[in-house]
Amino acid sequence: MPKSFISYSHINNDKRVILEKLLRKHRLSPIVVASRNKPAMLLATKVGQALEEADYLIPILTVDSISNQWVNQEIGYANKLIKDNKIRIVPLVEDITRDKLKGFIHNQMDLPFIFKNNTDNEEFKEQCQRLIQYLKTNKISEKKSIPNFSAVMSSLFWNCYYQYKWALEGSLVLKNTGNTVLTIRQIKFRLSIHYLINKKRARLTGVKKTFRYESSCYGVNRSIFLAHRPLILKPGEMKNLYNFVFIPTNTYKNDRDNPFSYKVSLSTDKQDSIPMKFISINNEIFEKDVELLHK
Repeated sequence: MPKSFISYSHINNDKRVILEKLLRKHRLSPIVVASRNKPAMLLATKVGQALEEADYLIPILTVDSISNQWVNQEIGYANKLIKDNKIRIVPLVEDITRDKLKGFIHNQMDLPFIFKNNTDNEEFKEQCQRLIQYLKTNKISEKKSIPNFSAVMSSLFWNCYYQYKWALEGSLVLKNTGNTVLTIRQIKFRLSIHYLINKKRARLTGVKKTFRYESSCYGVNRSIFLAHRPLILKPGEMKNLYNFVFIPTNTYKNDRDNPFSYKVSLSTDKQDSIPMKFISINNEIFEKDVELLHK
C-alpha cells in the first residue's frame, strides 16, 4: 500500500486534515509525523525515518509554509531520495505563492495542483482529489530495494544485568552494504544454554534449555535503548555497538527445589554463527546469520 508523507505548516492544519482524510479514503496511507507517538526520539530522526518509508511527499505550500524550516528540510531530504526512485514529490500550491517559490520546488516547474485559499477550502479539496487521482494512475513502478547488511558478533558472554540473571552482553558490528537506509528497533535470537541444578538438594542434574533473547540497550554506559532510539545506518555506513545487552524473554523456574544454576555454559562451542532477526522501524523482519568471532 503506497504511503504519502504530508509536509505542512501547523497554521495550515485544516488543510492537512482534509488531505489526510482523502488519502486514507483512497488507501494511500497518509504519514503525519506529529501524530506518531515515539517518546524520546528526536523529531529530525522521526522525520527522516518517515520519509524513508514514504512513496510520496505531498507538501502543502502556502504563504505560511514556504518559509517554514521543517517543510523546507523535508523537501530537501526527499529530493536526495528521488535519484534512487524511492520517493516522488507532488506539491499542492497556493496560487499566490507561485512567484515566490525557490529551491527544489520553483516557479519554473510544472505545478498542476494549484488552489486559491478561501475559508471553505472547496478549491483545495478539489485539487486534493485531482492529486489523488494522479497518484493512483501514475504509481511508482519500481519497488524499494530490501536493505543489505552484514553483521558480526565480536564477543558474547554472561553479564548479570539488573533483574535478568541470564542476560548476555556482546559487541555487534553492523555494516549497511545496500543502497537504502537501514533502521533497526529490535534484534531477536534463540540460544541453547546448558546448566546444572540441585534438583533434590543432594544431586546435580544437567539441563539444556533454549532461551529467547531480545536486544535491550548498548553504548559505553548502556544508555542507548533501541526501543526509544532505533539504530539508523546509511548506505555504506558501519557501526560497532559496544556493550550490547540482550535480555531473555523466557526464564528458568525459580523455587526452593530449583535454585539458580551451579554451572552455566553457552551452546556456542561449535557455532560459527547465530541466526538473528532484525526488526525495522516499519516492523519488517530481516533474518541474518550473524558471524560469531569469539565463542
